[in-house]
Amino acid sequence: MALERYLSSKTPVCINNCTDPSHGECDTSKSYFLLGTCKCRPGWIGVDCSEKDRKTYIIEPEGGPWGDYQSWVYCPQDTWAIGFSQRVEPPCGNCDDTALNALELVCGDAHGVQIANIRSSNG
Repeated sequence: MALERYLSSKTPVCINNCTDPSHGECDTSKSYFLLGTCKCRPGWIGVDCSEKDRKTYIIEPEGGPWGDYQSWVYCPQDTWAIGFSQRVEPPCGNCDDTALNALELVCGDAHGVQIANIRSSNG
């Protein structure tokens, strides 16, 4: 009886239902009997999309004759960069032609709610 109900079901089955619709969705396109795999949305990982993706990348400055590097700044604990704004300067010839200055990061929580804006320097 339970097997018949399962086989006649039109609802895909994934581990833990991919945790939450905002974390991922059940993909049954390459499976049998509606047994699917979770396709995690950006920011989520794991077989059921339950783990927050906490990848971090360190950008090493290249150095050079123009400008000075400022102190590192970080989003508050348990927040991540979810957006940014920047100042872009036009070419200036034989001067500090970095073009990108005054980068400001928007920090948000695990739900994408804006918590803070950070900026290290006006550049």
